[in-house]
Amino acid sequence: QPDQYRLMPRDEITIMVKDHPEFSGPLTIQADGTVRPENTPDIIRVRGLTTEEAAEAGRRVLAVYVKGECVVRVQANRAGGGYYFVFGDVLQPGRFPMGLEPVRLSDAVLAANWEANPGRQDMLGDDLGPAFPAANPRGKFVAPPSADLAPVMLVTPHRSQPVRPFHDVRAAMRGMPGDDPLVRPGQIIIVPSL
Repeated sequence: QPDQYRLMPRDEITIMVKDHPEFSGPLTIQADGTVRPENTPDIIRVRGLTTEEAAEAGRRVLAVYVKGECVVRVQANRAGGGYYFVFGDVLQPGRFPMGLEPVRLSDAVLAANWEANPGRQDMLGDDLGPAFPAANPRGKFVAPPSADLAPVMLVTPHRSQPVRPFHDVRAAMRGMPGDDPLVRPGQIIIVPSL
């Protein structure tokens, strides 16, 4: 499922093995994308997996230690790595943490233009509070008047051939058909001026 969070190095997870607390507990994913369950010499490769996929990988590794059915559950507790960057004509340019929930391009632009105590008219002429219930209800989406939200660039860094597609964030924020891609760790969002 493409919208599920994928585990990354430095994420904190908990592995729970039914009826086997000796193999259960909190773990931090290492830089190589692995974890070592309690009381075993084995490692489980979890980088890039969903929690369900990581549980299946854990089940395969831990089954040799468990008599009968090996039931494993993995819970993501805290995102420890992964950032995206927003630059250009925004109120708060910089680095933003990915978090455990998927981040859509429109949400990333909102995060860089969220003002807790609005003092200016928002770009769209709308109060987007009801559309974004997780946001501060006293806050408001406020973008610089010179920001152009139609051709927002989402750059995927690459040494020789970076990918630089444009996306219409304004349409996505208004709920209109169009693409609102997931932002991946390390991607750079550039909001141009009018």
